[in-house]
Amino acid sequence: MSGVCSFYEADSSSPPAVSLPPGLIPTHKASIMMFLERVYGIEDQATFFRILEDAILPDLRAATTLDIQVNASENDMALALNRYIGSCVLPILTNYSHFFSDADHASALLDSTLNTVYRLSKCQSLTKGQMDAVSNFLISFTNQLRPPMMTKLLRKLTHDVPVLNENTVIPLRVLTSYYERCGRYYSVGGWGSYGSATEEEKRLTMMLFTGIFDALAQRSYDPELFSKALPCLSAIGCALSPDYSLSNHDDHWLQDSSEDFNGSYNPQPVDTGRIKLNQNYDVTINRFAEHFHDCWAIKKIDQGWVFGTNYDDERKTHPKLKPYHLLDEESKSKYMSPIKENLKVMLYWGWSLEQDQARLQANRESMRRRMSKDGAHHGYSPKPFDLRNMTLTREIQALAERLAENSHDLWAKTKKQELEEIGGGVHPQLVPYDTLTDKEKRKVRDHAQELLKFLQFQGYRLNSSSDTDINQQRRKSGSRPSKDKNSDGVGVSATEKRFAYSLLEKLLGYFDNASSNLMETRPSSRFSRRGSYSTASEDVKFFAKVVLPFVKKYYHAHKDYFVGKAGSSTSSSLASVKEKEMTASLFCKLAATLRTKITAFGHDVNISVRCLQVLVKAVDARSVVKNSPEMVRASLLPFFNNAADDLAQVVDNLNKGRFSHVKGTITRGATSLDYVHMVLLPVLSSMFDHLGAHNFGPDLIVGDAQLACYRILNSLYCLGTSNNVIINRHRPALGECLSSFASCFPVAFLEPERNKFNRNSLMYGIEEEKLAEHSLEAQGNLRKWVD
Repeated sequence: MSGVCSFYEADSSSPPAVSLPPGLIPTHKASIMMFLERVYGIEDQATFFRILEDAILPDLRAATTLDIQVNASENDMALALNRYIGSCVLPILTNYSHFFSDADHASALLDSTLNTVYRLSKCQSLTKGQMDAVSNFLISFTNQLRPPMMTKLLRKLTHDVPVLNENTVIPLRVLTSYYERCGRYYSVGGWGSYGSATEEEKRLTMMLFTGIFDALAQRSYDPELFSKALPCLSAIGCALSPDYSLSNHDDHWLQDSSEDFNGSYNPQPVDTGRIKLNQNYDVTINRFAEHFHDCWAIKKIDQGWVFGTNYDDERKTHPKLKPYHLLDEESKSKYMSPIKENLKVMLYWGWSLEQDQARLQANRESMRRRMSKDGAHHGYSPKPFDLRNMTLTREIQALAERLAENSHDLWAKTKKQELEEIGGGVHPQLVPYDTLTDKEKRKVRDHAQELLKFLQFQGYRLNSSSDTDINQQRRKSGSRPSKDKNSDGVGVSATEKRFAYSLLEKLLGYFDNASSNLMETRPSSRFSRRGSYSTASEDVKFFAKVVLPFVKKYYHAHKDYFVGKAGSSTSSSLASVKEKEMTASLFCKLAATLRTKITAFGHDVNISVRCLQVLVKAVDARSVVKNSPEMVRASLLPFFNNAADDLAQVVDNLNKGRFSHVKGTITRGATSLDYVHMVLLPVLSSMFDHLGAHNFGPDLIVGDAQLACYRILNSLYCLGTSNNVIINRHRPALGECLSSFASCFPVAFLEPERNKFNRNSLMYGIEEEKLAEHSLEAQGNLRKWVD
């Protein structure tokens, strides 16, 4: 381990960047930054990025380090640094956030800035104004980024956001803005030049949604937190394609997080104590150590360094500028230790190293060696292999990045222990790997990439265990597997793995729980002796404050997925029959609950009605009737009958002068005009408009449902033509509902004498033996019509 740390801290070929003179305090820096921005301005992107990397980013990182390592609320320097960042740095970065657009060449700097500022958002010593500055900058910054650049941050947020504490308010705002802007990127067709989201990006999005949704369901109602989480939940749910199926993936980053929820950095390198290297690797390790020493030496010689018994920066003398075999054992160990550690880590992660001698021989014949520009220098002429033209696949590059991150964690763990042994302290690079600048990452990253190139040059084939497992599964599964198996061995169809299917299952469960608890709600004596107020359980609040608004936005965004037609432009993304049935069940359950317990909804009646209006427009009535006739009888038909009964009762109360019942002053519920006006008429109008627009009337409004609609028509007409002054303000809604009814009803109800010739009519070919097919109530009414 000491060799790894010594290698990490070895002198670099270029001097470290200096941000500002060392005597400046945050107040001085603020004056300089404001003078620079207001007098000279920042005219180009290159200048802006240079200021960001050399002057701003180190201060941002220092603020996060001080907040964790010392008691920042009692440290004057930490508080001054926070004021400098919140009042000067972040507003300037926000004003010039347009420079972050079209900056692919500086992706490493952008990634470091994003992760550093996000880490800053977790600092406990920031004031509300400073937190607002952090939030505004993150939103402005992420609005300029390409969606793939958010992947690393999304990995972190899958850990942090579901905690739902005071540190998650800013991430919720950032996620809301991001998914509202980039929603099409996660859809089936993609988003223009940005293309479509990768499998990992979609998986992260689904995990974020599930984590936030489940966390909200399990915690008590907090108005401020719920108001921030609901827009985020809706934006994520509406962005992800409903037919996305969660597949197996390498989730190493789920377990390898080195950062706590509060932002403190606890390095967790891979424990390779039980990994033993085969002796066959010794030759390769020695060869790469010599090769890497020669690479370092040739850079030094080209910069004018020479061999000297003592290290002298001014004279440019170095005692290690000599052949590798002349180095002492300690120096050789500093080269070999990180090589052995990386090989162990690769084996720990499941990579296999298989050497092909034929490939090695071919590489040796084609590979050239690099030479120093000055030739031999004091008898030492380093000649490393020229691996600069070798390319790494995307998978191998990702492996190199993981190795570099692990090397940094290993160094950080050792450095942290050393500082603790001397009584504590801070180091500017004791931060997560992704917050380091590109210059700071370069040392460990170049070492990892050079090692992987050298292994391939030596004829090694690098294969990951995940690729081997996938290939074996493909050979075993055959050509067309119908079902997968989950971890319990239970068969799961492809439809059940869809995002929309799993979401609908959850929603139905919450509907059932809330409906049950609403029925059991009892008046509370804490607020009134008369018991006119009632309290609701936490799941009821979650149902009203989260589930209903989310269902409204989700079905509004994905309506075409549930009612699309086969053969249309969206036919590649259509809901399954089961999903359509679940949608119809959601509508019927919410309508029944609202009818029987409307007083328990209180102010949430309006959002419930809007939810019903959107839900009913996502019901594919033709598919439900064709594939689930039992659902029509058990759910949809009772909805029509209940609506007919409620309207008929209102008409009866109005004719008998029971105005207290009509107004709902005595008997509150479905028999009052308030319920009819607020709930029933808007929902019926939306339903009839939907049935008419898609020509679902001949499919659904038949049989007993048609009889119920006749009763609805009769009641609506009686109410609309009544001379009672109570009806005056309800007439426009009644007229709108009647017009919607006329657009979808499959029978010419204004010419009833012709109905016996209409195949869609109840009166078509009516005979006594066919009356038995209907309910007893329908039989009585049909006999009256026949007579």
